[in-house]
Amino acid sequence: MAEQLVEPVTMAEARLRLRLDVPDDDPTLESLIIAAREHIENVCDGLVLAARTVTEVIRLDRPYAELTAWPIAEPARIALATAGGEVAQAEWLALYTGEKQLKRRPVRIEPVGGAWGRERGVIATATVQAGWSDPQSVPVVLCNAILMLVLHWYTNGSASTPGELKETPLGVAAMIRRFQVQTI
Repeated sequence: MAEQLVEPVTMAEARLRLRLDVPDDDPTLESLIIAAREHIENVCDGLVLAARTVTEVIRLDRPYAELTAWPIAEPARIALATAGGEVAQAEWLALYTGEKQLKRRPVRIEPVGGAWGRERGVIATATVQAGWSDPQSVPVVLCNAILMLVLHWYTNGSASTPGELKETPLGVAAMIRRFQVQTI
């Protein structure tokens, strides 16, 4: 059964931004809110806005593993499953502890009391609880970026405005820039 996600933007907030009084377009708005959240998560490489369980493939040939999903909600729930089906849950520990450190990228995890095998090419999966557990704690700038996309898609129905072939709204890129992974 799929997890029931709580979106960081409510239907009421979307209706208010669009100045809609009647719930006639609620199914459309709901799908646009989901699409906008997913778009921002994809652009921000691993950002998880709606709290959920995330499974990542990780390498075990280093003394630690780095998770791309962030923020990590509960480090105690990290579980490891190797290709052979072995599962170890209590043997993992977040290298960075404390609330603030688990919100940084990348979150590094390591086994308690030593290291796992160092053979090259060994991979496993790590399952973690990621995202903001309280939708009210999602940064306001990200909620505004979602609302801006919903407004644009609802109003225009496409990624560009008539007459101009430039992507809009341009403010979304600026809003989410600090949440993106910067590559050098």
